[in-house]
Amino acid sequence: PRTSDAGRNAAASQSTDLVRAHLQGIEAQRTEIWEPTSDTGYERRYRRPAPGTGELGRGGIGRVLLVFDRSIGRHVAMKELLPELEEATNPDASSALPLTSRFLREARITGQLEHPNIVPVYELGQNPEGRFYYTMRVVRGRTLSAAISQAKDLGQRLALINHFSGLCQAIAYAHSQGVVHRDIKPDNVMIGEFGETFVLDWGLVK
Repeated sequence: PRTSDAGRNAAASQSTDLVRAHLQGIEAQRTEIWEPTSDTGYERRYRRPAPGTGELGRGGIGRVLLVFDRSIGRHVAMKELLPELEEATNPDASSALPLTSRFLREARITGQLEHPNIVPVYELGQNPEGRFYYTMRVVRGRTLSAAISQAKDLGQRLALINHFSGLCQAIAYAHSQGVVHRDIKPDNVMIGEFGETFVLDWGLVK
């Protein structure tokens, strides 16, 4: 029995060593990840794309960039006000307030709507240049508009009903929270690579 116990202990120790070595190997590969502390900031946490690259999309007042979040070790979508709008508007002028207020309202309301068919918001902040931003999950796939246009027959169109159902559930949930989207259209519905459905662009929310 003692020999058996010794053998089991040796095997367990060897298994622990293998797991530890595997984890150390993973950590060594994650050179972009850092441990969050009280003195870490925007520039240390986020790796932005090179100028002119990494843009996932844009709307009337904002653009979405693909950035790398070093604190978690993953890519996130970062939405910020369009630089040209900020350059054309004096930050001290009253005309800048509606754009900023609309942007912040969109970020906060989207973040408060916790539903499987609404993209989760991770953080709302302000970068060193004073520009507001918020980060959210990256959704890769195609819009419902593109899916409809690519459907070649009735069967393929009927296959999109589940996504329409997801859209309806997201909007019903938003209405239950007193939120109205006001810009529902196929271009604002995203179908993920694994069949997910997300309602996007809550910029006109009321």
